Amino acid sequence: MKTNKDEYKWVPLERVGKFFLDTPCANYDIEKVITPLDDPVTGSGIYETDIQGIYLFEEDGIIGSIECDKQFFFKNFNFIGMNIKQAISILGSEPSTIDKLILYGDSPNDDKLNIIYYFDNVGLELWCVDDQVDTAIAEGKCEDE
Repeated sequence: MKTNKDEYKWVPLERVGKFFLDTPCANYDIEKVITPLDDPVTGSGIYETDIQGIYLFEEDGIIGSIECDKQFFFKNFNFIGMNIKQAISILGSEPSTIDKLILYGDSPNDDKLNIIYYFDNVGLELWCVDDQVDTAIAEGKCEDE
């Protein structure tokens, strides 16, 4: 399967592909394009998009973050599967915070140590397992900025 890089292209603090942060979910054809899921932990709505591996997280109808677990392109590089040191080099900045977390469940990387690298200056979280980027989460501008 050939990847359309534009569908997964990240523009920091703005969008991933055609999905814009800090915009209403109603901007998208929800019935046709997006299927709502429930998140009992955060209370946020999660939408599975028509593009494989892209999920929208909304609060009060506004897209707050975009999760990618198949492809995530920045500067023509796909961060998913990339070594975290290479990703940091491409980003050109060190993480503002690093957390460690073990998830328990049915996903392939559950029950493994996840290291989360936060890049607040560009609104990005990189979730890594065994030093490889597993998931990228793009976020909009923080309200306190």
